[in-house]
Amino acid sequence: MGHIYKNRTPFDTVGEENPVDFKCHKLILARSSKVFAKLLFGHFKEALHDKDTPIRILGISPTAFSIAMKYVYGNVYNNKSVSLACEVYKFAHFYQIEGLVDAAFDKLKNPTPKDVIPVYELSKLLIKGDALKYLVIIRENTSEVLKSPQFIKASQETLVEICSLDRLKIKSEMELVEALINWAELNASKTDRDELSQREIIDAALKQVRFFTLKGDEFSELCCSTNILSEKEKLQILMSINLNNAKHMPYGFTVSSQFRDVKGHMLLDFMDNIPYSSDTKVSFESSQQNFRFLVRGSDLKYLTSIRLYCLLETSAGLEADLACNLWSTCPEEPLAIAKFRGVVSSASVDPDLHFPRPILLKSGVPYTLTISYYHKTPLRSKIFKNAINQVVWEFPHSDFKMYKSGNVF
Repeated sequence: MGHIYKNRTPFDTVGEENPVDFKCHKLILARSSKVFAKLLFGHFKEALHDKDTPIRILGISPTAFSIAMKYVYGNVYNNKSVSLACEVYKFAHFYQIEGLVDAAFDKLKNPTPKDVIPVYELSKLLIKGDALKYLVIIRENTSEVLKSPQFIKASQETLVEICSLDRLKIKSEMELVEALINWAELNASKTDRDELSQREIIDAALKQVRFFTLKGDEFSELCCSTNILSEKEKLQILMSINLNNAKHMPYGFTVSSQFRDVKGHMLLDFMDNIPYSSDTKVSFESSQQNFRFLVRGSDLKYLTSIRLYCLLETSAGLEADLACNLWSTCPEEPLAIAKFRGVVSSASVDPDLHFPRPILLKSGVPYTLTISYYHKTPLRSKIFKNAINQVVWEFPHSDFKMYKSGNVF
């Protein structure tokens, strides 16, 4: 909050909690801004007050106002803070100080991940630039953004937008949950900081968290550490995870089982002994294909989907009825099944068969992938292999690659 006293040297009293007086000149302020000119010499009611009556200025801190006045008086803009640049930009935009708008915007063009939140929020309101540019920074540097001091100042709307994105650079949904809880603890009313009030202000964002991608023990640890979820919600989510069935999820919560940070797909070539590129057919006569493989390495590897080339547009218009079953052979047990039934589309081709939830592949454990075809209509598929008859399998959520030669991995 600020004031201007209308004598020869008006004062700006800036700041709501600890106001600071700034001694300024009416003519200089009026020359820099049409809004100030009308405010000080026009017919606004503020201009009709007694010369010592303060005129209010809203929405700028004393530090940011000082930066703005240095520019107004001496055309000097020296500011290294993105947060202050946002304040100055809003002030300059409102009072139509064109040169200052440009000077502040230069600081906001390429924010770092730790400073991107206020710039993104400002871009949706005032900045002419594309807000998508800043949203991409959030998406590609999510972990760093969530840990930044600026995230605590984010609006509820921004929280929901971030948690609703399909792609985020996070290791686990736990990062989102922890960031939301931290945000709620610091933004809940000072007189009402219980967990119920904290839940209310993050409810919409929390329901976009993909709890279904968590493991049972991960979610159990979360249940022990916070009461941000009700006891009923905890039970329903845990049932969904352990039973691998999203229908038990609480009402309003997302049932998505896809990881946010997916680096690729598992590329499956289900035909053997074709050394070069060619067209092939898959039909009922070869109704089942089995592939055995091992995963090695210490990094966590999750399987979220299988890509079948027979579902590409080369088979558009053909009916397909098939399933991919993933089995663990030690002990022997079914892990998940992904199905496709319908007509292959050329308009919106999605050849990926998604499992109900990500499957953790353990190092050294043999797995079997069975592809079953139930429809007699042949499906066409373009198959690519290199000269040494190998195919690369790329695993989501890791940099791991597996090379196929025959049916043994």
